[in-house]
Amino acid sequence: MAHRFSVMTHNIKPNKRILGYDICKALAAFLIVLYHLQLVDFGFQEGTTYYPTFIKTLWSLSAAGVPLFFMVNGALTVRRTISLNQLIKKCSKILFVAIFWTCLLSCLLNPIITHKPLTIPTLGYFLNQYWFFYTLVLVTVINYLLGKIPAFVRPAVIISLLIFPFLSNLIWDLVILFYPTAKLPSWGHTGFFTLYAIVYHQAGAIFRQTALPKTACVLLILSGLMLIYFETYVMTNYSNQLYDGVNASFPTIGALLLTIGTFCLIKPIESLYPPLQHFISYIGGNALGIYIFSLSFILFVRSHLITSHGINPILAVLISIAICICCSILATFIKKSFLKFTLNL
Repeated sequence: MAHRFSVMTHNIKPNKRILGYDICKALAAFLIVLYHLQLVDFGFQEGTTYYPTFIKTLWSLSAAGVPLFFMVNGALTVRRTISLNQLIKKCSKILFVAIFWTCLLSCLLNPIITHKPLTIPTLGYFLNQYWFFYTLVLVTVINYLLGKIPAFVRPAVIISLLIFPFLSNLIWDLVILFYPTAKLPSWGHTGFFTLYAIVYHQAGAIFRQTALPKTACVLLILSGLMLIYFETYVMTNYSNQLYDGVNASFPTIGALLLTIGTFCLIKPIESLYPPLQHFISYIGGNALGIYIFSLSFILFVRSHLITSHGINPILAVLISIAICICCSILATFIKKSFLKFTLNL
C-alpha cells in the first residue's frame, strides 16, 4: 500500500504526496472498518423474501474498500521495472509485516481482549487475519511475471480473469434468479484464490492517467451499487442467509464498476480545505496501520463498549471514524519508535 510516488513523470515530482490517492486510501480504510464493525441491523428475517434495505445498500459501498487499495497500489507500481532481488525483498517485507502483527495481535492480544484462552491458531485462521498482505504478495509476483512476457499477452490474462470469476459470478446470479432450485457449484461464486485482485491492480495502472467525466464516474458507481443490490437479493433469498455483499462481492462486476467509478472520481482531486486536506492525508498515510490495528480496536468495542446488535447507523459511522483516528495515532507512534520497521513496506 505504498503512498508515495517515486517514479519521475512529466507532471509528478518524486516522493510528492498525491492527494487523490490519499483520499482513496482514507476512504478505503474507513469502509473496511465500517464493514468489520458489524453492529448494524440490515433488516433480514429468516424465512421471508429479503429486499436489501437502504442502509444495506449504502453499506455496499464497502465493497470498494479493499479493491481501492489494490487500484492505488497498481497505479503506483504496475509500470515500475524491478529486479528479482527487489521483488524478493519487497515480498519478504510484506510477509514479515503480516506474520509479525498476526502473532502479536491476532494470536496474543485479541484473545486477551475477548477473554478467550490463548490457543495455537490453525493455518487457515492465521492466513485469513491479514489475507490482504498475502494476496498483495501474489499480485506483486504476478505483476513482475507479466512484465517479463510479451505485452500482447497481458490483456489476455486480464480478459480471462474478467470472464472468470467476474462475469461467471454474474451469470450464476442470473441462473439462480430464474432457476432457484439449481445447485450453485463451488466455483459458481468464487474469488479464484483471490486472483481477482490482479484485475483491480492492473485497473489502477490503466486508469491512473485515464480521465473519466464526473457523470460517467457517478454512473459507474450507481451501476455497481445496483448490481451488488441485485446480487444481495438473489444470494440471500437463495441461501436463506443474509448475503455478505462486501467481501463476497469483491470478485464481481458490481464491485469492479463501483471501485473504478470511485477511483476515477477521486483521483483528480488536487486540493481541499487545508485542515480537511491535512486530516485526510494523515489518515491516508496511515492506512496500513488502520488495516493492521483496526480489528483489535473493533474487538474491544464489541466486547466491552457495545455488546448489542443493531446500533444506529450514524453511530456506527462515528465509531468507525474514531477507530481510524486511534489506529492512525498508534501507527504514528510506532513509526517513531524502535518498532518502525514493522510498518515499513
